Amino acid sequence: MLSSYIYRIMRLYRVYVPFSLKKKLGTILRNKKFKLLTSLNYSTLSIKYTAISNPYKIIWVYTNDIKYIHTKMNKQYIGKIIDSDFDETSNLVEFDDNIRVKGLKEHFYKDINWLDTTYFKHVKSKINKNGEYDGYKDISTFLRIRCAYLDDLFFSMKKNGYVKNKIIGNNVPSQDGRFNRYDSSLEPLVIIGSNGHIFLKTGVHRVTIAKIIGIKKIPVNV
Repeated sequence: MLSSYIYRIMRLYRVYVPFSLKKKLGTILRNKKFKLLTSLNYSTLSIKYTAISNPYKIIWVYTNDIKYIHTKMNKQYIGKIIDSDFDETSNLVEFDDNIRVKGLKEHFYKDINWLDTTYFKHVKSKINKNGEYDGYKDISTFLRIRCAYLDDLFFSMKKNGYVKNKIIGNNVPSQDGRFNRYDSSLEPLVIIGSNGHIFLKTGVHRVTIAKIIGIKKIPVNV
């Protein structure tokens, strides 16, 4: 009996709830889940260890120390302590080998038009193959919204330096798949390896632009 009611409710939700409202509800639920898992993880670690840092505490790192991007560890919450070989080289990509990094450097360093960058061509091929890339269903929208956002981010950072997300809020375009994916006050997420090396997990665009401009230190969450 209960299962039939649940089925009817889900069917009504799928049919009658507007897509825009579904998107907002999805964002709210994802953020609540993220915060809940982060809180539960912090409570568990506080029992196991004696000196656990607040997971939302910001630390400052040198941009030149960020030399790798981590490709494996999930991003469901922050403040993890892992006892495995998560920092082995098979889980890492050199920062400058990342397609987004290459594209941003081509555009902002070499003044290459977005349409001719490695990044843009990669996104175009993904949309042609899968019908979507990070929330964008056509390449013209990606160019008009995402690339324009990156241009604005570059000139804003060049003028004002790196401004914390907590201050400016999450200003990623709402059409973007990254929009409000996490709490809007979070900075780029990094992983600190067993040897003290810093691996970037999210915020590739911001970190790349900071490196291009020459900003030496940026705030991050771990």
